[in-house]
Amino acid sequence: IVLETAEAVIGFCSEPRTTSEIMTAVLNARGANVTDAPGFYLLQPTIQAYLTHLTRTGDLTHTVEGNASTWERT
Repeated sequence: IVLETAEAVIGFCSEPRTTSEIMTAVLNARGANVTDAPGFYLLQPTIQAYLTHLTRTGDLTHTVEGNASTWERT
């Protein structure tokens, strides 16, 4: 599941994407049905962990430009 989720993140980042866009795409791809604010906010650090890991491994690049933080596949 972890590797499949990482691949979903990488696949979605063929162009620069925000954390929010990535989170929505990954939740949809994994069939998650988040129905409340606590569930939504608890999943945000999980997505951030994937983004951090994939940036460290060189699969993604992170850019902050124009007051926006985006990730893109390398």
